[in-house]
Amino acid sequence: MIRQCRWTNDQTGHFSYSNLPFEEDRYDSPLPVDQLKKRAIEYLELVVGNVHEKYVIEDLDDADPNADQVLEELEDLVDELIDELEEEEHEMAEDYPEEDWDDDMPEPEPTIMFTFYREHKGLRLESYEAHVHVGEFTGIIRECSVTHLTKEQFQSLENLNTTPTLSLKEAEERFFEEVEMKLGRAVKSLAEPETYTLTYLVDFPETGGHMQKINAHTGEVTYIDTGILKESE
Repeated sequence: MIRQCRWTNDQTGHFSYSNLPFEEDRYDSPLPVDQLKKRAIEYLELVVGNVHEKYVIEDLDDADPNADQVLEELEDLVDELIDELEEEEHEMAEDYPEEDWDDDMPEPEPTIMFTFYREHKGLRLESYEAHVHVGEFTGIIRECSVTHLTKEQFQSLENLNTTPTLSLKEAEERFFEEVEMKLGRAVKSLAEPETYTLTYLVDFPETGGHMQKINAHTGEVTYIDTGILKESE
């Protein structure tokens, strides 16, 4: 069995992982989440330094209010996939004798992923998160990935004027000038695609794309195509 750790760190980012063996029978129970969180912070400190000044950690308790419904729908889909996989495995077992299978592959350790959001002067920087996966039983850092700011990007942020010339009220007025609410219908559940519910959809009829952001200095609006198929008639 191969035991491997890897560490790469350059101007664009960092990636490391460990597949040191895990034997669940040796552990009574998972480590406390606070202890795992501490290890994640300590490891990220080694990677980036001054982690508390650069990052804000995601609160694991900030749950999506719709998460339960989404999970139920996903569970239904997973059950269907499991049934298909079991059927395929049965067919494979007939084609390949059991003694030909490789049973030496160890089960991976379950992990908890901690997400750290990069901030600069109180502003969150999109696409510059750090993700640290910590083994629930061993506390081993199983994987860590970080996207770095280049020196040029950091210098550009330092020179950026973060005081907006456009007020929040003016931005809201611009938004509500363009937005319309249209009555439409949506599938209630993936498990019951024939069942619909009525809902109001946000629409920007002048542009066809949703308003993504408004430049706080120039007032320029950026639109984005969400790719969502909707039926409003």
